[in-house]
Amino acid sequence: MNPRTGMVFGRIYYGWVVVAVSFLAIVVSAGVRAAPQALIHPLEQEFGWDRASIALAVSTSLLFYGISGPIAGRLLDKYGPRGVMMGFLSMTGAGILATAFMQSLWQFNLVWGVVVGLGTGGMVGALSASLAARWFTRNRGLVIGILTAASSTGQAAIIPIIIAAMAVIGWRGSLIALATILGLIILPSIWLFVKNDPADAGIDPVAPLPGASGAVPVPAPPQPHTSLTQAMRTPGFWTFCVIYTICGVTDSGMIGTHLLAHSIDRGIPEMTAAIAVAVMGIMNLFGTTFSGWCSDRFDHRKILAVVFTFRTVSLAVLPFVNDLSGLLLFAVFYGLSWIATGPPTASYLTDRYGRRSLGTIFGTIWLAHQIGSAGSAYLSGVVRVQTGDYTLAFLTGAGLTVVAALLSLRLASSRGAGPAGTTELAEGRGMMPFDGDQENQRAPTTG
Repeated sequence: MNPRTGMVFGRIYYGWVVVAVSFLAIVVSAGVRAAPQALIHPLEQEFGWDRASIALAVSTSLLFYGISGPIAGRLLDKYGPRGVMMGFLSMTGAGILATAFMQSLWQFNLVWGVVVGLGTGGMVGALSASLAARWFTRNRGLVIGILTAASSTGQAAIIPIIIAAMAVIGWRGSLIALATILGLIILPSIWLFVKNDPADAGIDPVAPLPGASGAVPVPAPPQPHTSLTQAMRTPGFWTFCVIYTICGVTDSGMIGTHLLAHSIDRGIPEMTAAIAVAVMGIMNLFGTTFSGWCSDRFDHRKILAVVFTFRTVSLAVLPFVNDLSGLLLFAVFYGLSWIATGPPTASYLTDRYGRRSLGTIFGTIWLAHQIGSAGSAYLSGVVRVQTGDYTLAFLTGAGLTVVAALLSLRLASSRGAGPAGTTELAEGRGMMPFDGDQENQRAPTTG
């Protein structure tokens, strides 16, 4: 690696290596979190548990998934991504193995609900924002989009694999195999290749940008620090909490937990429905990456409103889908909006509050997201038990996303309100801002 530019193999900036390994880690973690979609029917058949009871365990997992958000955000701000990823993924692996040997419902609530929930919760939201803020300037929104899309990619890739593996080695064997992949491939890759920031990779903190004449650029002014307490005094913070609560209700809680079960209820075979989930993930890879690209260029509020509009239409149509063609159409439109809220949110919060406390602030808002997810996962299961289908749940979700779109448009503009130097950095000029002390300097980035 060239210590002055951070380039490896002569042309690839090392930040992209960090992104690639982190993407893989988030893919596997997201696949683990979504695994209950494939486990609902095997657990019903083996243990005789009803769907509401299983949904309660999933709801518990989603709640602890959210609780770990502020914890992970604080750890990211203080210690950096590498150790945080290692710790939370190790917890996830332990929880998966314990789930493979469980025999009762209380054990499922404990090991999947608490341990796996906490472990997977440290791998989303704030992690993507923190990695992007530490390593990139000009393409920060794009990087957030790529890493956020890893969550849906994980579900698209892992769920069909789990379903296929269950037909051969059973659900317990599938979980053991997943834990093995984490322990033997993902964790060593993070240890070897992920660095907290350019300085840890040996990159000169005052290196010129590639293509420059070679002169060392003048650092941007110090970036202000916004504490969580200060952020909580602003209306925008609480507006985002409401928006993200609705987001959680209508993605992880409702669709992420119950889509496969709903499809099977409508007579669509499980493996066929899993193909639709894969299509949804592929579409979200494009949708969320495009959302990140737009976040570098356009008004974050309008991007959020468009994303929620796509979600509204998708949820309003889903109750009337009864065959694979309709399910695939839903997968395309919902997939474009699935996790596409992440990039404009992270970019907006960075502009408004600065990157030094981004992990803590985003992690706290993520807790609101997961409170919505947890409530929705359980209540959607209750609706299914009481009414015989998910129609009421999906139509309620469609109404809530209309509210989220309107609230997004009412946010104050982030343009010109953010930390000094934001505009210049967004246009690819200057360096990453100095945090006010030599220890926390970040290198300029090239993405």
